[in-house]
Amino acid sequence: MTELLRLENLTKTFLKSGEKITVLRGVDLSIGLNESISIIGKSGSGKSTFLQILGLLDRPTDGKIFMENQEVFSLPSSRIDRLRNKSIGFIFQFHHLLPDHSALQNVMMPLIIGGESAGHAQSEASMLLEKVGLGNRIYHKPGELSGGEQQRVAIARALVAKPKLILADEPTGNLDPATSDLIMGLLLSLSLDLGGTLVMVTHNTVLAQKCQRMLRLENGTFKEESC
Repeated sequence: MTELLRLENLTKTFLKSGEKITVLRGVDLSIGLNESISIIGKSGSGKSTFLQILGLLDRPTDGKIFMENQEVFSLPSSRIDRLRNKSIGFIFQFHHLLPDHSALQNVMMPLIIGGESAGHAQSEASMLLEKVGLGNRIYHKPGELSGGEQQRVAIARALVAKPKLILADEPTGNLDPATSDLIMGLLLSLSLDLGGTLVMVTHNTVLAQKCQRMLRLENGTFKEESC
């Protein structure tokens, strides 16, 4: 499998009330292109922190991250920002949709910010909303959509720029089991279709096992679990 990400000696520590807390301890990990990986572990184990570092929203205390053999944190801040905007898609438990914008406008936003024309952005966003089953709801605003529909809009928004890396932090955490299963299926099938690598944090072991690999974060290190 072609490697997308390589982590070498990744370490992250915090100071809390004068006490040093280590959530990542010298992590070495290889993540392949078009691979799906779930991250499980106890609350406070550092799962979301790990995702923030992968998404270039936070920096490790020590260690390196290579994306397609390029060490990302050695790049200038402007290049890191561009890499994040062009190559990484984020999905969170709470969708963070713009309430005064339609589903279509929300999904178009990453392409517009990236400098694409409004016509191209609208075409791509419409096509992806059709794929997530919202072709007849594209002009509805978030408040007019159910929780599951809003999360499908959030997935379409994260994937519309065809990112190489898709990061999902508890994407089904506030949904009922049936809707969670539907959202997970969409996320896996779309990331595969679009050629992206999915790394997902979840507390739901049943959903985690749907990924190709499942990793447990415990005491700052990862342990491979069987799916």
